[in-house]
Parts: sequence; C-alpha cells; structure tokens
Amino acid sequence: LTHMFIKILEDVLCEEAYLADMAGLQYSIHKDGHQGIDFRIEGFHEKLVDLISLVFSHFSNLEYTVEDFNRIKEVVQRHYANVLLKPTKHASFLRLHTLRHHDADPRDILEEVKTIEMDDMKRFEEALTSKGHLTSLIIGNCTEQHALELSRISMSSIGFSVFDRIPCCDVLKVRSDVLRREIAINPLEENSCVEYYVQFDSALSARNRALLDLIDQLIYEPCYNILRTQKQLGYMVSS
Repeated sequence: LTHMFIKILEDVLCEEAYLADMAGLQYSIHKDGHQGIDFRIEGFHEKLVDLISLVFSHFSNLEYTVEDFNRIKEVVQRHYANVLLKPTKHASFLRLHTLRHHDADPRDILEEVKTIEMDDMKRFEEALTSKGHLTSLIIGNCTEQHALELSRISMSSIGFSVFDRIPCCDVLKVRSDVLRREIAINPLEENSCVEYYVQFDSALSARNRALLDLIDQLIYEPCYNILRTQKQLGYMVSS
C-alpha cells in the first residue's frame, strides 16, 4: 500500500514537478523500510516553500481516476515480479532478510499487491494522513526562521501522532556463521552470485566507523584484482 501510494503521488505530481525540475528544484520520495516515507526536496532556498507546498498538498489530498490506479498497480506488480530475477539482487535480499526478519519478501508483497483495490487505497490514505510522525532536517543557506517556516508548511496539511520504530538490523552472535542458499528465481538463469557479509563491532562508535572505512579502502583494489583479474572467478566483483 505504501509503495502504491508513493507511485500514485509521483504520478499526480509529474507534470508540475517537471516544470519545477527545469527551474532547478528537485524532489524524490522513497519507501524507508518499515519506518515510513522519506521525502527529499532540494533547490534554491527561496523557492523551496513552493515545492514543499505542492508536494504536501497533494500528499494530503490525492486525486486520481480508476484508470490511473489500475495503470500504477500494474507497474508496481511488475516491479515486485522482477526485483529478484538478477542473482545479485537476490543475494543482497537474502543477506538483508537474514539480518532484518521484519522485512517482507517481495514475492509475498506481490501477492498482496494483486489483492489491492481502489477502496483499500482510499482507506490507507486516510490512515496515513491521520497517523504518523514527521521529522524535518533542513540543511543549507537557510535562516532559522526560514527553516521553521518550511517545517510549519510541511505540517500544516497533515496531523500526526507518534509511532513505534522497528529496530533496523539484528546483531549476530560473536563468531557465528550463517549460510543461506537458494535457487535462482528465473529457471533459465545461468549465473550465480555469492554475497559474503562480515559484521563488525558497534557502528555507533566514530573510531569503529573510521577503522571500517580504512579497511574498506584497503580491501577494494585487491578484492577486484585477485578475484576477477587473476582468478577470474566472476565478471562482477566488488567489496
């Protein structure tokens, strides 16, 4: 439902947002895992208020036809039907699903999308605009007064209540090994993919983040050179 909502909102905004894009103002809308919806709006600070007003006015009052709904539903169905077809995408999904058990399988989501009707969408829109929590982060050439004004405009058309956050990731037990192996989704697929994941200590530590970045730099070149160039184990190799 969230994915459908975002695609409908993008469709409604398409024509006016294109004109804004030509004038140097951009926006993007993403489904932020189980946490909610992430809006990113950027451009000339004196005109941001116009684009924010446009996006959130449509957010709180979506208008679309049955034909629009059916067209977008087909697009979303195709997305979930194809998202795991490439072995690289499938391998990344298996790793994330192992660490975040609350993440739904795209194949399960596809079955749900098939059952969604326009009445379901309308009920979901009402719930979405009446429940939730909005956090604003404003960066750039902007005074405190202007930043507060942008936040107020974002909130003016939607009233939210607090919601519970879901943990982003499981921490594996020390020295534990987890292996997940699945057959490719496409029975005609001739390629395989291995994704090897090592979990370090707490990433909340600035020192650990710095050490991890350093290790990342040291591993990057030999990983590609040895596995792809010398041993020729795969065409796509990265760390």
